[in-house]
Amino acid sequence: MTHTTVEKQIQMVPEEYLDEISAFIDYVIYKANRSKRPPTNTSECFGSINRFIDGLDFQRDSRDEWN
Repeated sequence: MTHTTVEKQIQMVPEEYLDEISAFIDYVIYKANRSKRPPTNTSECFGSINRFIDGLDFQRDSRDEWN
């Protein structure tokens, strides 16, 4: 499908639905850009977590909380 075909289809859509089309186009562009490069830093996926947490240390700290 070419850009001109999509443009003609968009021109046929009533104006009240143009915001939805714009949001969908933004999502498709985001999805295309995200698939180009896999995340190398975990903070991109999980917010502020920059390092891996050792599970055993976490359990020890949780259990020793009351001692």
